[in-house]
Amino acid sequence: MTITDAGEATGEVEETPPCSLDVSHLLEKVVWGTEGARYKLVDIEPTLRHLPNTTYLTLKKDEDLIALRLYIEKQAQWKSQSLHSFYHSFFVVDPAFKGQGYGKTLARATVYRLQEKIKGRGLIYCHVETDNVQSLRISESLGYQRVGRFYAMTFSRFFPSGSDRARKLSQAEVPKMMRLLTEQYEGHALTDFSLSLRPESYYVLAEGNKILAGLQADPQHWKILSLAGTGGAVALHALPRIPLLRDLFNPQRFEFLKIGNVFFEKGRPDAAFELFEAVLAQHQRKTAMMFWDKTSPVFKELATVGSFGLLNALTETPVEVIARFQGFADSEIVDFSRHPKVISPIDI
Repeated sequence: MTITDAGEATGEVEETPPCSLDVSHLLEKVVWGTEGARYKLVDIEPTLRHLPNTTYLTLKKDEDLIALRLYIEKQAQWKSQSLHSFYHSFFVVDPAFKGQGYGKTLARATVYRLQEKIKGRGLIYCHVETDNVQSLRISESLGYQRVGRFYAMTFSRFFPSGSDRARKLSQAEVPKMMRLLTEQYEGHALTDFSLSLRPESYYVLAEGNKILAGLQADPQHWKILSLAGTGGAVALHALPRIPLLRDLFNPQRFEFLKIGNVFFEKGRPDAAFELFEAVLAQHQRKTAMMFWDKTSPVFKELATVGSFGLLNALTETPVEVIARFQGFADSEIVDFSRHPKVISPIDI
């Protein structure tokens, strides 16, 4: 193995369509997170299957898969503009090759490859936990800037209530739902409803033909190894010892719903809470995870309703939105940073 002067390992970087890779095994054996929250993904294949417009950048040496990174090409929206964008995630190095420079090699290759693909104005972006100082440092050395922050939040109920007003979104209602979401998140950045909204996993709270609230929900399964802070320690070590609380959070088998593309009629955030509980009840889950920029007026209105639950008070996690811009003036980047961000369900 040859190491460059920059401390990066050599290897063959290729673009690989998802159909030609079995990446689940590699993703599930990796421990995610570096400081604070650390976890493993379980049963990840259904999530990968539902992601649109995906390509993997793979790094191989002597035909062995050493590292990979997934990216999604999209037209993200900001101020009524469509921006040619690439979101990248699932950056993983095989544990057997950690610390040998392969991560830096693939990180740099990602920037070069995606920058070449942007036609005119656009951006490359990703999410990095605020406590992950090393990843933030590497990203900033490659030209990424911090342009926003959101929080990974949990919504939990010991006994979630069903609702006879909750149902699946019909295919005929998709254009209407797209319009409602677009109107609600006017003034936000990074919306992608035309790509991320999936009717088969979208639920609404309705009275007749009137949609009061909506959300997208996908089952997830993680194994939690550690959590940040005193609250995280309580959640990890104390809650599982109490049967009722273990139903909310079992770190060995943390099964939850990932929620996104949340809508509620103006002045009716209570309808969203009713739908949160109803969808949990339908899926026989106690806990959901969602991702909110707290500067968003949508979140501020939602937060007036009540508590997200015990687990959120213990485990809420800040995450940075970082981006590398092409064709933007400095003043535009400052303006972009000031707008609240929508965290797409396909970006997590």
